[in-house]
Amino acid sequence: MWLTKLALARPVTVSMIFVCAVVLGLVSSRLIPLEFFPQVQFPGVFVQVNYPGSSPDEVEKNITKPIEEALATMGGVERMQSTSTESQSSIFMLFDWALNAKLKGVDAREKIDNIRSQLPSDVRRVFIFTGSTNDQPVVEARLSATTDLADSWQVLNRQLKQRLERIPGVSKVAIHGVAPKTYQIQLDATKLAAYHLDSRALLNQLQQSNSLIDAGEIKNPHQNIRVTLNQQFKSKDDIANFIINSKGLKLSDVADIKFENDEIDVGRHLDQKYAVGISITREAGSNLVETSRNIVKELKKIESLPDFEGINLFIMENQGDGVVQSLSDMAWSGFVGFILSSLVLFYFLRDVRLTLIVSLAVPFSLMITLAVMYLTNITLNILSMMGLMLAIGMLVDNSVVISESIFGYREKMPDKPIEAALNGVRDVGLPVIAGTLTTAIVFLPNVIGKKVNLTVFLGHVAMTIIISLLASLFIATTIIPLLLSKMKSKAKPIAEEEPEKKHGHYSALLSWMMNHPKWSTLITLGFIFSVAIPAPFVKMDQGGQNEQLRLFISYNINGEYQLDRVEKSVTRIEKFLYANKDELDIDNVYSYFTKNDAGSTLLLKDKTLRKHRVEEIKSFVEKNMPKLAIGKPGFDRNGNNPQNEFSIFLKGDDTQTLNELSQQITPLLESEHLIPIQRTKKNNK
Repeated sequence: MWLTKLALARPVTVSMIFVCAVVLGLVSSRLIPLEFFPQVQFPGVFVQVNYPGSSPDEVEKNITKPIEEALATMGGVERMQSTSTESQSSIFMLFDWALNAKLKGVDAREKIDNIRSQLPSDVRRVFIFTGSTNDQPVVEARLSATTDLADSWQVLNRQLKQRLERIPGVSKVAIHGVAPKTYQIQLDATKLAAYHLDSRALLNQLQQSNSLIDAGEIKNPHQNIRVTLNQQFKSKDDIANFIINSKGLKLSDVADIKFENDEIDVGRHLDQKYAVGISITREAGSNLVETSRNIVKELKKIESLPDFEGINLFIMENQGDGVVQSLSDMAWSGFVGFILSSLVLFYFLRDVRLTLIVSLAVPFSLMITLAVMYLTNITLNILSMMGLMLAIGMLVDNSVVISESIFGYREKMPDKPIEAALNGVRDVGLPVIAGTLTTAIVFLPNVIGKKVNLTVFLGHVAMTIIISLLASLFIATTIIPLLLSKMKSKAKPIAEEEPEKKHGHYSALLSWMMNHPKWSTLITLGFIFSVAIPAPFVKMDQGGQNEQLRLFISYNINGEYQLDRVEKSVTRIEKFLYANKDELDIDNVYSYFTKNDAGSTLLLKDKTLRKHRVEEIKSFVEKNMPKLAIGKPGFDRNGNNPQNEFSIFLKGDDTQTLNELSQQITPLLESEHLIPIQRTKKNNK
């Protein structure tokens, strides 16, 4: 082995290279970015065009189809899906993982710009989104108060949003549940028809009038003055008195102008109070843990401001704490694994010095791995940390084999340590290299193979395992022989013994199995098939430990309703949960609701303070939870709770009347604890 010869011939040079790598690893452990998940660019492009006040058919014809035809010329599209509603066109394109989604987003922008003339003239903006794992909020907070938060937009924007956006590493702060006040113009269709006015022409007239116009410059020998005509509306009276035709007709003659909050599409509750959601996203490349800590510190300062008196601030999610806790748990597991492997080594080697030398291959290999990860821009996250933990058990393999081989020669030639080291490595060097490479090559397809949903994430696990294995091979073939050659041998030459006497029971068992091949085969097959006995009893879920911290109830809404109607159902479930708060070991309940979806998150007490198991809590909720008319609440998102169903068909041609009847019948059924109706259409009646 030329590498071993170099290490023994140039011990200072090799030692300095090794020390530099370890020091770089120690420095990298402080500098390497911490993340929950590695940054992965999702291979999709999402296009959204807002077009309020139109029908779905009109949106599909004038917006969706032209954009689809333009985007269909892009290469690498695996799937395209579009949705047209009365106010929006949404188009989603999925590409292969090997393609760069950001570049595809730029390409999509160019395609849409080329057909911009084919789209309606009053389409203002076309939104094009690409996403990655870094787009997830690092901190999710909720604000709740006994007072109404509907008019708190100005305070939240000034005292919370703008202050958080100034924190280094924060890219975006989104406030959900409140909206700024705007001037809303509600046109009267009857009056428009009476005055022969077109709503779209009126909209264009308002947009053109509410603008800033550059009127040029006034130049003189001393200065240049730029002139701008400000035609923007400044008050409600300006809008109401706006002249819309040559006869002096005012906008207030055909419309009702109001200054009020925008409509909220998503509502939230925290502890049975209306809540405001705060989502904070970090910049790409920023330190997740440091950024989240600065955000939490600033939130505590904001909570103490006079403007936030009586407002409760609750942090729902903090990725920084999750990363630190998860990485700490995995690091502790790795440390315990290192101690146990060292004890096992000592049990077989029965030599403290040799055990220490071999065991130190683990932390040194990890230090070198961290250095390579930092230089190759691999972050320390859940997946890369998992790779390091999986590799711990394999890092000592090479060192154990080479050390055992070297000590075998040291017993024969105790006065020639360098020659014994060379001979020991020469005997097992090739098998050690082959074994390491065959182990590493198993993970290599996840790094250089075809990118699919699974390998994109497993690549980070595989990369850390491969690097750590190569680092352990370097240590086993250089540092281990060098240290063993400097260590004085306590062993004396011994006579050759029979294998049974030298290796004891293991050799006897091996001899018996070789002499009884049939029994050996049956025993081996028995062990293999014995796995089938416990396999059906192994539980499978995606929640893991998170299920022990919180539970999620999905309402499985069976249609689309008014937002206040959904809120009443959510409130009813929340009252039940808080009425049994002690029985369910609940600390807080957070709920969200839209016109067609709703859910409640049950934040449970600490495990040490609970009186009931999670399964018991679930069972109690499912058995005693009130029945709802608009959905089937349960811990599954499919609403497969056992319920009796029936249908009521309302007969008639007046759609408005049918909807009013349905809204009247639903609360009556619900008040009698009956299972609700499901709205369907039969023969268009």
